[in-house]
Amino acid sequence: MAARIPVVLSQAAVAGPDARQLEEDLVAELMIERGVDISVVPDLTHLRDGSTGLVCLQGIKSDWILLTWLDSESARRALEERGISGQDWLLSSVQHRDQAPATGNASSKQARRRLGILRLNVTRSTDWYLREIRRLRDVIEPAVSAPSELPIIEPPVQIPAAQPEVPSDDLDRLLDQLDAFDA
Repeated sequence: MAARIPVVLSQAAVAGPDARQLEEDLVAELMIERGVDISVVPDLTHLRDGSTGLVCLQGIKSDWILLTWLDSESARRALEERGISGQDWLLSSVQHRDQAPATGNASSKQARRRLGILRLNVTRSTDWYLREIRRLRDVIEPAVSAPSELPIIEPPVQIPAAQPEVPSDDLDRLLDQLDAFDA
């Protein structure tokens, strides 16, 4: 069973219709993706103390993936300025379509959690982002198990009791009596 991973989509600060459509399409696809918990927050640079977006990010206690329009350095700086630090920045953002995510400082054993950053301006293909999120989900092992990962216990199968056979003459007589009631 694949691990569950929080995925946060940070919306564009000022987005045109194409950017908003990509964000909406990704959220719709990720809502039904197995093993993904999707959250949407405003642009990282617009998060203020006490905002629900910032509270959401501060509440993530396991490894996670960030989808953002910012480059990885700007995203890291914005997170650290808002008190979200101590990360083992596992994966930096993808800059070009043909470039795979680069491995960052993954050796720190004292880091609380790891973060994978995917830039939203790499492609307009939701399929590409879904493949990358699946790949990262399989690479990043969450530090905290989600409650929804509890095993599903199937109820025991019950075999219905055998029904006594009714002679067909008795059945015909019962049907005739029922028809008489309807008339």
